[in-house]
Amino acid sequence: MYPDFGIVKEATGLATSLIDRWVAGKRARLNAKALVRLLRLEARRNLAILDVAIRIDDPDSAPQLWEAATLLQVEVIETILGQGEISARAFSEVEKLRISDPEKGPDGAGFLMSLYVRVIALRALAHLNSKTPLRTVKIELRLKHMRDDYLDLVKTLNTSAA
Repeated sequence: MYPDFGIVKEATGLATSLIDRWVAGKRARLNAKALVRLLRLEARRNLAILDVAIRIDDPDSAPQLWEAATLLQVEVIETILGQGEISARAFSEVEKLRISDPEKGPDGAGFLMSLYVRVIALRALAHLNSKTPLRTVKIELRLKHMRDDYLDLVKTLNTSAA
């Protein structure tokens, strides 16, 4: 009868919540060390989810993989990307990392921006998949590449904090 406007509502909610988090991060005036600690925590949490999700030994595990994609968080990355000069200094080593997906060439964005966009896009695809299965999306491969990126991120953060 009427089209489903759930996607439009979610997109509007995403933009509003993104701006709210950016404003909250600016008000908090987080310093570089706090941002590094928070990013390490967020990355380790996402890595734990990805580790479990991609090790599900079941040929019919696609629904669980899609669900895992919806659990990934990027709030700290959003805050860092909105901090400007603070994040540029604190994350110079992180920005030297390259995304692990061999199908994707450099997109002109830094590592954190690329990771952020890929997580947000995957969460949106998971939402679409819940309405109509996306059979051409290689969810397991995407999650494996993302896991590699989070692993590189955690290693770099641990090294730079030492």
